[in-house]
Amino acid sequence: GRGFMGFKSIIEKDVSRGLVTQSDFKQVFPYQGKLERQATFAVNDYNVRSYNLLQSASLEANALSYSSTDWQDNLNHTISGVYNVYPRSTTQLTRDLDSKSVVTSTNKTIIGIDEYANVTANSVEINDDWGVYTTSQTSTYQNDKSSWWLNKLTNKTVTKNAIKERNSNDPITNVTLDQKTSNTTVYSQYHSSRQAGVVEISGKIGSAISGNGSTVTTAFNDYGLPHLVSQTTKVRNSSGSWVDQTRTTSTTYSKNGISEASDGYFPHKQINAKGHISYTNVNPATGQVTQTRQQLSGSNYQVTNYGYDDYNRPYSVQTAGMPIQYSAVQTPDTQAPEHAALQVLKVAAGQPAQKIYIDKLGRTLRTAVQGFDSDWIFSDVVYNSVGYKTFESVPHKEHASVFGTFYTAHDTLGRVTEKVTNQHCGDMTTNYEYSELATGITVYDSCYGITLDMSRTYNSLKQLMQTTDANNGITRYSYNGQGLPIVIQDANGNNIVAMYNALGQKVQVNDPNQGITNFQYNGFGELQHESRADNKTISYVTDVLGRVTRRTATGENTLTYSYDGATYGLGQLNQAAGNGVTKNYAYDSRGRPSSQTIIGSGKSYTTITFYDSNYGRVKGLRYPNNLTLEYIYNDAGYQTQVKNAASGYVFKTIIEHDVFGNISQGTLGNGLSENTAYSLKNGQMTLKTIAKNNSNIMSINYSAYDGFGNLKAVDITSGSIGNQHNFSESYSYDALHRLESNAVNGITTIDYSYDAVGNLLSKSDYASQYDYTNGATGGPNAVKRVLRNGSWKVFSYDARGNMTRGDGLTSASYNAMDKPTQIIKNGKTLTFTYGPQHMRFKQVNGSVTTFYSDKLYEEEIDGTKTTWRAYIDDIAVISQTTGVSASIRYTHRDRLGSARVFTDHNGQVEAERNFDPFGKPRLASGGLKAFGDSKLGDMADAKTRRGFTDHEHLDNVELIHMNGRVYDYNLGRFMSVDPVIQSPTNSQSINPYSYIMNNP
Repeated sequence: GRGFMGFKSIIEKDVSRGLVTQSDFKQVFPYQGKLERQATFAVNDYNVRSYNLLQSASLEANALSYSSTDWQDNLNHTISGVYNVYPRSTTQLTRDLDSKSVVTSTNKTIIGIDEYANVTANSVEINDDWGVYTTSQTSTYQNDKSSWWLNKLTNKTVTKNAIKERNSNDPITNVTLDQKTSNTTVYSQYHSSRQAGVVEISGKIGSAISGNGSTVTTAFNDYGLPHLVSQTTKVRNSSGSWVDQTRTTSTTYSKNGISEASDGYFPHKQINAKGHISYTNVNPATGQVTQTRQQLSGSNYQVTNYGYDDYNRPYSVQTAGMPIQYSAVQTPDTQAPEHAALQVLKVAAGQPAQKIYIDKLGRTLRTAVQGFDSDWIFSDVVYNSVGYKTFESVPHKEHASVFGTFYTAHDTLGRVTEKVTNQHCGDMTTNYEYSELATGITVYDSCYGITLDMSRTYNSLKQLMQTTDANNGITRYSYNGQGLPIVIQDANGNNIVAMYNALGQKVQVNDPNQGITNFQYNGFGELQHESRADNKTISYVTDVLGRVTRRTATGENTLTYSYDGATYGLGQLNQAAGNGVTKNYAYDSRGRPSSQTIIGSGKSYTTITFYDSNYGRVKGLRYPNNLTLEYIYNDAGYQTQVKNAASGYVFKTIIEHDVFGNISQGTLGNGLSENTAYSLKNGQMTLKTIAKNNSNIMSINYSAYDGFGNLKAVDITSGSIGNQHNFSESYSYDALHRLESNAVNGITTIDYSYDAVGNLLSKSDYASQYDYTNGATGGPNAVKRVLRNGSWKVFSYDARGNMTRGDGLTSASYNAMDKPTQIIKNGKTLTFTYGPQHMRFKQVNGSVTTFYSDKLYEEEIDGTKTTWRAYIDDIAVISQTTGVSASIRYTHRDRLGSARVFTDHNGQVEAERNFDPFGKPRLASGGLKAFGDSKLGDMADAKTRRGFTDHEHLDNVELIHMNGRVYDYNLGRFMSVDPVIQSPTNSQSINPYSYIMNNP
């Protein structure tokens, strides 16, 4: 006989999880020892088989997973007496834990195999309720028996077929969205090291070339190491022509780890396609990196040295201009959690120390960070004996109550079935019920006793196919054979449709609100051209490092971007120019940004950043008017003061941080004290007070949150002592956490209603009805008209979904970035000029022209008067008008960052502000302002137009310029489309006009 043929069956019992796995092996020559069948059962579903063998998949109907393999002899392997067996096909099934229905079946088949066992053709087919997904691969080998090179690959093609048998709920709109794609890689000009010297990549949809392919050419040294790598492909040049471009990088090697050698094998010197140099030194005994040098300019390099302990574990990192960072592996100290096997201590002068506690399995159980007051702040993770995560904490101090998320139950397959998250009020309990590919989700708020039900469905590839929200709104998703999203269908049935080339690059988006946008890419995968529904085009030119150097757009000036020209600035932007604005950058000897200058319209604004020579921290900031801030830090590296470097005047002293890193206590330069409390359970703000002589001039008590984290009530006191406003607000929400009502106690109540995707249907302080259907322009989410005071107000849009006319809006014009360049509303005309990086530089509003130096500094010209404003972090604004002394306004903010109270240098209240949930200015007493007069109206006292969420109000047209887009707080919506879907899995996020999903 042939001796022992191996075990026939092996049965494994996972006692802790309640699973049994049986594996059956073949025992007939030449297949002995090959796995033939394997199945996993819940322990209660497993019975010992007759003769101990598994049966067919259909008979093993209780198996949670089942696989069987058909082994064959390779008939192309013709050597007499020698057998070459291979897995001709493998079938795998997964079943639902409860119903035992088949969820997924996978068939892997080897279609072709050569005499040396190289697979020349194979396919994988996955079948589930959402479709049949097939991938195949063909490979060509040029085997050379004489040199015994038996796996010389010359060609490989991977084909993704269009998905078949799609589910009826799949929202695909056109079969052309999903076509067969194939990507081919050709290997040639092999080096003696048996590595391909030339690799060509191309793609096809059907039989047509799709996308710009590329060719990678590699030159190897005598040891088979690549020393010259060039990639050549098509790029679009500045004249719009497609031309060849080659990008080359070179590498030389070291033998001793510190100098180049022709017979070296450690990568030592790298030169990129622009000629920028970097060096890497290694310890030749271990191969560990000991030093890196990155070229900043000429012979100037940023140097980092690495040290190791006796066990070759990382011990130190020293970067020029920074303190040495030490790392030590130690025996766990007395603050270690249970089961910690070691701790890693990391320390550096002027930075918070850190400790990481690790168990025997290499899992991090606790991280500790030195806090503001030098106490340790911990974050914990707990695992059970099976290895499941059972708890994850929020930051906490030692011996304090510990809060976080508890994973309280798992099913047999290890999936979480219940988790409990501590909230400021009560807990949020989430239960998961798994049924085949769908997951039912029930969320319970123990604070208010609210239960919400929703579900998510995935396919076997873990792609989200459908969500049902708590209002039974269904959002559906579709994918192509490449696994890329091609349709998102919102709860109103509107589709966002995308198309891709064979290389997986998005070539078209058809958005119901923005129209069709087409994209073109070069062979490096970089976007080079866009054409849009409004007949505007945008073109980009990139350099050999892939950086955009030129941008042109229809009807706009050319934008240019220059790199590497600044001293110590290799690899970094040194100038951006366009639209009459130039922005220059400078860097210090460590390659850090040291200054930027914005020039335009005869103006020049320079901002300078200063660094601490010992700790590498920002120690100062100089504004365009030479006002210079100095930042003071404690020994742990936390900022403790912001002061005027010249006069020594302290704007703010920070006294305390909480465990989340929030500033919880401080004093201001005008004598006021600031105290902020945050929930220890989830970090939400619960109280903000500003006090003068122990009496509050502002108190915002966030007195109630629900178990979902929504603010339910707030009590507000503000104003000068003896002349204060006191009122309370309450909020209610629908099942999708959208604000339904806001009541100011005893003053007013505003009600809101929405459709399935978050389009406002009514907003009682503005319009009783919003209409989204009766209009000549605009997509399905663009409001066409509103009914206000019994009269319809009509809105119009351009082809990109930008609002051009509306209630009081005579016209609005937009650039290719969909940012407004002119707004005419209520008889007022505003024009905007954006710099080369699309930030506002100039704004003209009637007789007032404002220039911006990012968000730090503004200069305003009104006739013969000039006013400058410097923003001191979120602490204060300093301003001065021609002929008037400089003044300061301390900005006392709420949890959204909106300044609610303004005080002068003596701590006297100069202005108060109040906003409704959607940002409309209200009276400081909580009452509504008259319609048409919902403006800040206090510029003379507050000294700034920044209001709601610290964005600038365009007061005379009752809008807010949020830099990315303009927001209409009366309407409660943005004037243009959000180009990014922030949370595609949330039914409310797909609406591109709504304000933060109507949960402000």
